[in-house]
Amino acid sequence: MGSTTFVGILSDANARTRLEELKEADADEDKVYQQARELSHSFRDGLLEFFFDTESEIDDLTKNYGVF
Repeated sequence: MGSTTFVGILSDANARTRLEELKEADADEDKVYQQARELSHSFRDGLLEFFFDTESEIDDLTKNYGVF
């Protein structure tokens, strides 16, 4: 699999099918699943940093106007 982005994984029909058919017991050993999981964690961490960064003051906007 050549793509290293989450959207790239989802746009790859073979990877998507592999993930759809993956059994939970096999997820820890599956390369595609682990790559998607790592990318989703990176995305989550980036969002948390962006919306809750106290130095940028966006955290106040998030607290006052954000819907989570």
